[in-house]
Amino acid sequence: MRRLLSSGIVLVVVIALTSCMKKAAIWIVSGSQATDLVFGIAAERGREVPIDNFGRFDVRTCYRTGEERVTMWSLSANTQEAQPAPTKIKYGDPPKGFYETAPPAALRAGCYEASISGSGLSASVRFLVDSTGSVSTRTGASGA
Repeated sequence: MRRLLSSGIVLVVVIALTSCMKKAAIWIVSGSQATDLVFGIAAERGREVPIDNFGRFDVRTCYRTGEERVTMWSLSANTQEAQPAPTKIKYGDPPKGFYETAPPAALRAGCYEASISGSGLSASVRFLVDSTGSVSTRTGASGA
């Protein structure tokens, strides 16, 4: 009986936590290059519906066994300045209402992951930069 009660409580907590998650998407805007990289951010890919409570944006190197991930650029929302959430972010150019917590580093050939997070939301996209500066979305495993 006790085990059944514990399982029921765990199930209620899991349902409560997952039902609170908001829709969020991040993607590479078509035509982006390493020197002119634009991320789309919205409740759904391709839409321009801003996300409430979006407070963090990070670009890091992809995870590789035996190597630490490197933060390439990081932003946090300025909670003192109420601004509409951005639906696009250009790499290296903080949108209004955000400040840099790590300055932008040059994106060289390799695998990267951009992520957004906030109260009840999280989304990420992996992308590759090739030796010519072209950018493509990466699918599959997180190693390069």
